[in-house]
Amino acid sequence: MKKMIIVCTLMLLVGINAFSQQLTVVIAPTEIIGNCISIDDANAYEYLLGNELAVKSSIKVLDRSNAMFKTILEQEDFLLSDWSSPEKVSALGRALNVNAVVLPKAFAFRNTLIISARINTLDTEINTANNMMINNITEMLDKLPAFTAEIISYLPKPPPINPFIGRWRSTILSNDQTLTCILEFRSDGSIYVVRYDTNRVSYRGRRPVNELRRGNGNGTYTYTVNGNTVVFEGALTIANVSHEFRAVNARGTWRENNPRQFRAGRDSFQCEWYVDGEGDTYEVFHKL
Repeated sequence: MKKMIIVCTLMLLVGINAFSQQLTVVIAPTEIIGNCISIDDANAYEYLLGNELAVKSSIKVLDRSNAMFKTILEQEDFLLSDWSSPEKVSALGRALNVNAVVLPKAFAFRNTLIISARINTLDTEINTANNMMINNITEMLDKLPAFTAEIISYLPKPPPINPFIGRWRSTILSNDQTLTCILEFRSDGSIYVVRYDTNRVSYRGRRPVNELRRGNGNGTYTYTVNGNTVVFEGALTIANVSHEFRAVNARGTWRENNPRQFRAGRDSFQCEWYVDGEGDTYEVFHKL
């Protein structure tokens, strides 16, 4: 049994859904049983496989001499024989921060060369349903597209993107005063309220008087993806603000056609209040 050390780190960019993150896949060294295929032909196969993945699914194939990959192999004490161990492969995949590992195998039955593949999703190992059976290496060009499409069908779906992660800022003019709200959405579902200005405007005679407060606090949120729109629902607890706004129920909508902006619900982020019943809210937030 021979194994050739050809390792390509693949970045799968799924373009069908605008909210898909990059899905990273590693092609493990091909396991060659017997003398069914030469090293040169095997090199050609992996090169063609990489090209086909790139064409079919916008996959970027990194050079097999990638320094990061070699460094992690050394750090993990990963040996050539470890590719046969699902546990070792899963551990390496997690160290590489990939979503799946493709493990091809080449063997012969009589005069037919058979190429199969296993896919390790780091939690489950799957055997692809069909084998690529060829009588000579040139037939690979015709059969590789269907074989590659099957590999892609077994790969895990990329996680949905969360476009709210990061800091956002909104301002409003209140009785000649500029109020500012700065929110930091975090990947763990929490919100850090960097700044939350409020202004309670009262009247002394005919003259409106500002009661400015600069608040801060925290909160939580969840989000849902619907087509080209992402909506979050959240709740904030804020200190040092006008008493009406210490607890805030929030809602915001992000759309793909304006990726550096989200629009809040009309009464989500209240910031201004008049004693006679009028008020205003932060509505449009821009990415910092």
